[in-house]
Amino acid sequence: MHNSNSKSPIGGTNKLRQLRQSLGWTQEEAATRSGYSVRLIRKIESGGSVRPATMRDVLQCYQEARDRQP
Repeated sequence: MHNSNSKSPIGGTNKLRQLRQSLGWTQEEAATRSGYSVRLIRKIESGGSVRPATMRDVLQCYQEARDRQP
């Protein structure tokens, strides 16, 4: 699956950025928490192509953090 804005599994890379920001995370914090690099987080948020498993990992990290919020 391509990760362009129109085909992203969450409706666009802007949504991923919004999700990260809603958690109050910087790109650096998202990278640390997901176990990936800041470069990869930036690539995802700018619409770059990443492996589906990588995208799932990042999304799962974000979702687990949202689930823990009060």
